[in-house]
Amino acid sequence: MQGKYLSLAPLVCWRSSPRPLNLRALFGRQAPTVLEIGFGNGEFLVRTAGAERERDFLGIDLEWKSVRRALRRAAQEGLTNLRVMQGDARQMVERSLPTGCLSQVTILFPCPWPKRRHERHRLVSVEFLGLLRHRLRSDGGIWIVTDFEPLLQQIQANAPAAGYRTQTRTVPASLNTKYERRWTLEGQQEFFESWLYPEGPVPPAPRPAEVPVRTYVVKDFPDRWNLPETVAEGAFRVQFRDLVFDRERQKAMVRVFVVEEPLHQDLWIELTPSEGAWHLRPASGCVFYPTRGVQRALDALHETFDRCCRR
Repeated sequence: MQGKYLSLAPLVCWRSSPRPLNLRALFGRQAPTVLEIGFGNGEFLVRTAGAERERDFLGIDLEWKSVRRALRRAAQEGLTNLRVMQGDARQMVERSLPTGCLSQVTILFPCPWPKRRHERHRLVSVEFLGLLRHRLRSDGGIWIVTDFEPLLQQIQANAPAAGYRTQTRTVPASLNTKYERRWTLEGQQEFFESWLYPEGPVPPAPRPAEVPVRTYVVKDFPDRWNLPETVAEGAFRVQFRDLVFDRERQKAMVRVFVVEEPLHQDLWIELTPSEGAWHLRPASGCVFYPTRGVQRALDALHETFDRCCRR
């Protein structure tokens, strides 16, 4: 059966790729790179990449259905200058993109999070704009279009603190994207456009540390095993959510949720036979960032396992 995406060639498996990415190797050439965050059904991303083949385009979206549609459109157009990634843009920009690699960042009709208590989720925070500043070339810029005036006001307030000068204006519908068409049909005639240009020194933006994850080899398999309590230490929290325990086959798997703001990781840790003993480690095929929180999850499970074996 042929997948709805037609080809997976443009898909970047970012969690298992080198960090930061080598964009020259990824695209097979050196060219200005445009990042679009939240590309929806991919029509604008693919249309622009097809019209500007002298530039490379990288799209990030949280939803697989959006990635699938962009992959299909890219295959239909025969594009070689387009790559797409699925996941949280904050994490991928922070961990996977090299310093000074982008000529432009495009953000079209981002989720406005209109309720005041949800404003912290907006992409135009000082922190995220500052991170993008670190990934932009000195002659680059961020292009944002929104239908929500309070979001424009937040951009104007946050941009100077993140190291940008801004140019804003109202514009008519001209992008022919899904959300622009929706708002136009609902009667909106003007939209708010902002360009953010780097100004002044680049603010520091160190990459999050990744640690070598220490696994455990244990000699005994317990007759029973209960999940540990939630671990909350400093900047991270570890929750143990599900346990799959097979006493006859002497295997176990634990689903773990690790929160290290703003990073949330959902992974399985396994206990499996290994050369006359048992290996406690992240499950085979499980992709994760090696962080202190993941290590603490392994430590806590080993401590619990050890107590069970001593009973």
